[in-house]
Amino acid sequence: MKHCLLSIAAAGMMVFWLGGSAWGQEAAEPVADPTAKPTFKPKRSMAELIESIKDAPDAASAGRDYAEALKIDAKNTELCEAYMRRMWHFDKYKIAYYPALQLTKKDPTNGLAWGIVGYYQAMRGNYLKALEPTLQAAKCMPDDAATMSNAGHLVAWYEKTKPQPKISKELKSLIEIGKMSWAGTKEFSDAYASYGKKSGAAKKKADELAKETSAKKKKAESLFKEYRKLDEECRKKYKEGVNQANNRKNLLNQLSNVERNLRTKRTNQLLNRRNDLRKKINEAGKKLSILRKQWNDQQSKGAKVARELDAAKKALGKLPAKSDTARLKFECRRPGGDGKITAGASKVKPKGKPKGKGKGKKK
Repeated sequence: MKHCLLSIAAAGMMVFWLGGSAWGQEAAEPVADPTAKPTFKPKRSMAELIESIKDAPDAASAGRDYAEALKIDAKNTELCEAYMRRMWHFDKYKIAYYPALQLTKKDPTNGLAWGIVGYYQAMRGNYLKALEPTLQAAKCMPDDAATMSNAGHLVAWYEKTKPQPKISKELKSLIEIGKMSWAGTKEFSDAYASYGKKSGAAKKKADELAKETSAKKKKAESLFKEYRKLDEECRKKYKEGVNQANNRKNLLNQLSNVERNLRTKRTNQLLNRRNDLRKKINEAGKKLSILRKQWNDQQSKGAKVARELDAAKKALGKLPAKSDTARLKFECRRPGGDGKITAGASKVKPKGKPKGKGKGKKK
């Protein structure tokens, strides 16, 4: 019997340690699958979100829809283009640049995407980085006037820059082919020929801005000096008023003592003293009234100057630190207009037999 009980106990311990008991199975927790993706149930479909982005009333609304759509499919080409065009519509080229850059890799024939990438780099003054995407945009959108103008400027910039920037053989080939293909395009040829001359207009605009800024600064500085002067005068008048009020209070206390003494002893000296004090109190009251009026006038003037100074500061703050046209070497135009391909560029009329106009691809 004793051996039997020992055998049963040993068997029970083995089952417990090996985890084969029913209780061990119930206590075990299921292991999560590391490859499992988190479940996400979108409130709207991708198609609905894309349409919402296209009709978004502002950039913030489009951004919210775009963030929601990214959770469904971050690589969706149609989504990328819709967001790019909507940001371009709201003149948010710095935001439109990122989806545009993705589109140039997904769809190399997307002229607007190339144009936005080139525009972004050109607006930052990175002409070498703007050159290739702008030429690719011109290749895809030969009928877009703004793109052709930007291409003409950038090609002229490249050829006239000394020492000449190093570029790939493919880009050199694209420049040569482009110059031959686009020579009859008025926007390209005019921009190419006028490169460097635009700086005169840019300099004029920069000079005008500098004069306006200088004038507004002088006005603000003058108002600030006037405000400081009025503030000092106002403080001075306030101090004089406080002193005068204390002086009048002291005279009133002296008069009170004299009146008290007159009740017990009425002498000519006390009567004369009372009359003298009353006269001084009256004069002190008049002076205090004058000082109070002067102080109020100074306060009104100071408040007026403070408002003018605030308006001058706001006007100065609205002025750009450096205008784009003054900072850049040429006027960089918005390709594709309002997120759409603009009307065809005007062509230089060739001599001899007229040739048919080529049609550019439109996105």
